[in-house]
Amino acid sequence: MNVRVLKLRGSCHLQDAGRVGQAQFGMPKGGFADHTSASLANLILGKRSGATLLECTMGGPDLFFESTCLLAITGADIQPRINGVRIPMWERIRVSKGSKLTSTRAEFGLRTYLAFGESLVASAWRDSVSPVLIGGDLHPSHSVLKEGDELRFSGEEVFFSERIARAYVELPQHFCLLEKDSKIRLKLFKAPESHLIEADEERRVEFENSVWQISPQSNRMGIRLVGPSLSLGKTTSSMRSGPVLPGTVQLLPDGQLIVTHVDSQTIGGYPRIGIVDAMGMDVLAQAAAGRVEVWFAY
Repeated sequence: MNVRVLKLRGSCHLQDAGRVGQAQFGMPKGGFADHTSASLANLILGKRSGATLLECTMGGPDLFFESTCLLAITGADIQPRINGVRIPMWERIRVSKGSKLTSTRAEFGLRTYLAFGESLVASAWRDSVSPVLIGGDLHPSHSVLKEGDELRFSGEEVFFSERIARAYVELPQHFCLLEKDSKIRLKLFKAPESHLIEADEERRVEFENSVWQISPQSNRMGIRLVGPSLSLGKTTSSMRSGPVLPGTVQLLPDGQLIVTHVDSQTIGGYPRIGIVDAMGMDVLAQAAAGRVEVWFAY
């Protein structure tokens, strides 16, 4: 089975669950930006949650199916159509041979996930197909799709859970939050320098009452937030670099915040004042610049 890429809107990558256990080598974890939406796309088809699929940012692709295939689309709504007929998202769809999938730019949310019933054939680099920049070179380079590329499949449909595969999946909680309100409170776990905020009552209240907007400069390495300038005084001048995880909230020298994302570095030299929980990471993966405001609470 082959699927041909006819047109792309925005970027489209092969992604999986990422590189687990390689941070000690300075390797970013990578993988799905919105883990819940990606995992559900696979689970709808009865596949393992970390199976390889397509992650499309800012819009969906147009694809031509050269044989019959099962398909599930989750994440940002790209108004998918098969041969001009609108198909639902968050459901298992059977696509016939010779069909054409068309889509649009996402009007709400940033990232869309397309999973297929058969296993995508793609060579991994360091145990993952998630593309990462190392020394200016992209590894593995074939994971970034271009118009005219062909996706190849193993020809096997191995169902991990037929019950889930036949079920309709409701819109997950983080998408419900994004649709309900443009201002979202994110839960923080404590980090090594959280005490610099918590030790001063006035500073803590200021932090938890501050509202932050998503900067257009955000990407898979870091979500930049724009808001009031926070200061920790002279406590940051002698800080040493330390380990960071995806979701680490760092206070920059200008008083603004950055949240490390799935492709972030493994060490950093800015105060780590909190770690965003899993649902908050999914929110940030789908939050469009200028449309969503966030504030934090420990």
